[in-house]
Amino acid sequence: EDASVEEAFERTFRGTYPDAPLQIAELAGSERAGDLILSARPGWDFRDRYEPIRHISTHGALRREQMVVPFIVDVATERPRRSIDIFPSAARYLGKAVPAGTSGVAFV
Repeated sequence: EDASVEEAFERTFRGTYPDAPLQIAELAGSERAGDLILSARPGWDFRDRYEPIRHISTHGALRREQMVVPFIVDVATERPRRSIDIFPSAARYLGKAVPAGTSGVAFV
């Protein structure tokens, strides 16, 4: 499974929807997921007509500008990493055990 996850990440990272295959699979497999997954086009906010405060930032979308974020570490990494890898990496770096069932892969 990890090899296919890594391959999908490598193939999609430079595109408009980096890591989308895994993100959609994880979302669809969640207990909290509904029967429909929506992704708004740039400039559109599904919450806009229901909330009085205008949203300036976003979170949780599949588009590149919302998925790719800078992260500075003092260890060499050979390629971009997924944000889900930060927690297990921090735990390992601090000499702590990564809890069973934790998503992500440590890169340190």
